[in-house]
Amino acid sequence: MTENEEMSADELEALAEADEADQADEATSGHGAQRFLVGLMVGTMVGMSLALLFAPAKGQTTRRRLKRRLDNLQDQAEHGARDFAKRARRELARLER
Repeated sequence: MTENEEMSADELEALAEADEADQADEATSGHGAQRFLVGLMVGTMVGMSLALLFAPAKGQTTRRRLKRRLDNLQDQAEHGARDFAKRARRELARLER
């Protein structure tokens, strides 16, 4: 092989390594999880709105139930976000080693 061919092979290898690093960064960036959570929240709101339209209970009872469910959903979302952040920090620390 000539010197130019060796440089090309080295350059190709460096590009492949950089591409793998980019893919790893994308996988751990959390964008997919963030989109999922946004979709989950939007879907939940739409579902709850439809439930209000077709609810057989009195308005006051329905609002009380809805508030309880929203409070539970908020608690679950906060817990999930904390858990996700903790795992992301651990993974970043592992990758930095």
